[in-house]
Amino acid sequence: MRILHLITDHQVTERRLSEFEKLFPGCNDVLVFGEDSSYKHLTIHSTSTLVSRKNIKTIRKSFNFIKYNYIVIHYLTLEMIDFVEDAPKSIHISWEIYGY
Repeated sequence: MRILHLITDHQVTERRLSEFEKLFPGCNDVLVFGEDSSYKHLTIHSTSTLVSRKNIKTIRKSFNFIKYNYIVIHYLTLEMIDFVEDAPKSIHISWEIYGY
């Protein structure tokens, strides 16, 4: 099982991701949505792939969703909605806790 987490630089994100990692160790991948990689809150996931308005089209075209069973959106934005439009219908997508 693989879970793709779509996150932003928010103060509760890494705390929440640590809970997923406890429940599903080694099964969690992260994409960070934002405009630059100078993060205020992210430390552990600060090296994850950054998805911005500049590169979202390129990443969407080349992203391989096939290995994922679930996509968890931790802060719902229009960019995240656009991104998951390309996901196969067989992948369960959920919006976690809070959002834009």
